[in-house]
Amino acid sequence: MDTLTWQPNAYSISLVLLGILTIAGASIASQRRSNPSAVWLAWLMVAISIWSLGYALEIAFGDLPLQVWMAKIEYLGIVSVPFFWFLFAMEYTGRGNILRQKKLGWLAVFPLVTLAMTWSNEVHHLIWTYTGQVEYNGIRFFTVEHGAYYWVHVLYSYLLILTGSILFLQQAFKKRKSHRAQAIAILVAVTITWGGNILYHTPFNPFPYLDLTSFAMSTTGLVLIFSLLRVGPLDLFPVVGENILERMNDGVLVVDDRDRVLYANHTFRRYANIWPETPTGKLLDDALENWPNFAETFKDVSNIRTEVRIAPDPITNLYFDLRISPILNHNRRPVGRVFVLHDVSERKQAEMRLTSPEETPDETLTIQALETSIPFILLIRENDARIVEINRAFVLGIGQPRSALTGRSLAELGLWNEGEQTDFLNQIQKEGLLENWPIRLYRKIGPPLDLNVTARRLEIGGENFIAWIAWERQEKQR
Repeated sequence: MDTLTWQPNAYSISLVLLGILTIAGASIASQRRSNPSAVWLAWLMVAISIWSLGYALEIAFGDLPLQVWMAKIEYLGIVSVPFFWFLFAMEYTGRGNILRQKKLGWLAVFPLVTLAMTWSNEVHHLIWTYTGQVEYNGIRFFTVEHGAYYWVHVLYSYLLILTGSILFLQQAFKKRKSHRAQAIAILVAVTITWGGNILYHTPFNPFPYLDLTSFAMSTTGLVLIFSLLRVGPLDLFPVVGENILERMNDGVLVVDDRDRVLYANHTFRRYANIWPETPTGKLLDDALENWPNFAETFKDVSNIRTEVRIAPDPITNLYFDLRISPILNHNRRPVGRVFVLHDVSERKQAEMRLTSPEETPDETLTIQALETSIPFILLIRENDARIVEINRAFVLGIGQPRSALTGRSLAELGLWNEGEQTDFLNQIQKEGLLENWPIRLYRKIGPPLDLNVTARRLEIGGENFIAWIAWERQEKQR
């Protein structure tokens, strides 16, 4: 029996280290399963690690048969990377619904065919027409001449990588200024990916016979993990999640436990006169410089409902119903706060114009009219379906006090059929996002509420929640 030839070198050691890091990255991403894009990123990292570790062993072995075998193992990762890159790009840029609606699972057929062709290459030689070795700097590298089908595989892979790259670039240029670091990271990741591929398939490779693509993809994966899955806007508000909050008539501001702004929707930025710029990433004091006393007044307040008056200029007074609620992790430890501002200026002005108590009923009607245009907003803990936070519109619509609603599930309250609640929870756990899901809530007083719900799974402080926004169906509103 021939002795195994082992040729340890800096290249293989580097690839082993990169492979270990990408496995760790996959583990980190898999812990963010409430974010669908993180699931595909985890699979992308797994594919990259197979590629990296396989190539590390290929150039560590000096025997041609073992190098051929390891090259075939690498193809498990090689054919998967473009596929998962494309799926990750689609989900991250808010196009996950297209994947589910169009049933794009057929895209996996081509990688499987390529894998079968590689493992049976000795029969047809359509992947490699020649396999051999060349010695360079004391290392025997595996070298091949590619067959016709290999170039078909390259074309298909480049098409998926190019599509994903375009989606990432579009998203990078649409990022707000406060998210510029993430945008730059995306651009760096795309550049590294294409740089490694181009060098491998052209004569400009500075390391002849060394495939730089696996190095490039490993580095790309680590850049994405570091920049996109760190605690920040992606964890709390994925692209679609932001779109839901942007449609609210109430102003919403989210800060972390250090009073760093994580998110402010369009309405809040308009109220605070910081439109079109965004305050994300700034400390609360700096972000609300137009409201100099606001941050100081509510600096250590985590749970309150009150009315505030803000004077943006000497002749204008704005009145808001302010609700501040804590964001708690699974250990009930505060990890941030949510500020919700509802403009009640019209109501307050009407109150100041009232001169007799007989006009009080009209005031009540005015409040109701203001509230009916506002959607219902709920934040529900996923593991027990209990309500964590609700907006004022939901309280008024259901006709029960906030204290009676929070801390219990809709089914426990008798508002929602338990079977329908279970079906909803199973579907949101499966899909991650539901749009226009019809539900009926049964109030103690008054007719049932027929709603269309748009819901999204979120991870906040390491715990999974479901955020949903609901409107009465049009036929009920007429």
